[in-house]
Amino acid sequence: MDISKVKRELYDHMGNVLFDMTIPRQQTIEAARYVALNESGGLHRPLLLFAAADGYSIPIKRALPFGAAIEFIHSASLIDDDIADKSDLRRGKPSCHIAFGEDIARLANTYLIQKAYGQIAEGNDFSLKKKVEVIARAHDVGARMCLGQERDITQEGLDKYSDVIRMYERKTGALIGLSLSIGGIIGGASYDEVEALNKIGVNAGVSYQIIDDALDNIADARDSGKPKNQDVNKKTLLNLIGWENVKALKREKDSEIDNLIGSLNGNFYLMGTALKKLTCAHDNRLVNI
Repeated sequence: MDISKVKRELYDHMGNVLFDMTIPRQQTIEAARYVALNESGGLHRPLLLFAAADGYSIPIKRALPFGAAIEFIHSASLIDDDIADKSDLRRGKPSCHIAFGEDIARLANTYLIQKAYGQIAEGNDFSLKKKVEVIARAHDVGARMCLGQERDITQEGLDKYSDVIRMYERKTGALIGLSLSIGGIIGGASYDEVEALNKIGVNAGVSYQIIDDALDNIADARDSGKPKNQDVNKKTLLNLIGWENVKALKREKDSEIDNLIGSLNGNFYLMGTALKKLTCAHDNRLVNI
């Protein structure tokens, strides 16, 4: 998979979706484009979807609308996240609510979600049954993301480290799990394999969030693209159980991911590589924390 080429195809596709010649350009559309088409983003989630689909011999071109849907949902969640955290920087640029105002940012959030469902419904030549299954899962994941975000905002019900893990699973892991699940669904995977893909994604979300929390303490805004020490007053795994225990938990999650990938029928080398990149498996900045 030529990552640069795939990213270019996806950005072009999303750009076309977010450009409607039938209506005048409005701030809501501009704000949606500002977030979703910011090319400093990693596009990790749609790339994971493509990698999972590749394991079932589904070419990227057929999966493009689903990849766009996932990135639109993710972009919408970033808008909410930045408003909740009062963060004025995202991916090295002013956050959407800073650039366009909070009212327009919230409209852009809603607009992106609607466009996401439109992309799933388009779904190229996939069966109605598969599209309905994707929509049902996306609906459930969206609801769980909202509940996870609420926990992050209020910091209530996070007394134990298991509570924080549950928040990570909802806030971050759910969408990564959806990304991999969609790749399986459109590829004709069995129910058990789709569930395994989802579990891989949820575990990857926890592993990723552990790294995100750690880098919040050590990474410069010029490297991370967002302000440092945003989580200093939050209940994170790092704050609750310390770095040594957190590293052990991350190794456990990463090992479970590897075992689940090994249980799948097919060639999922690309997916495994993409997951390692997402979870910063080889980030040398984390070794001596």
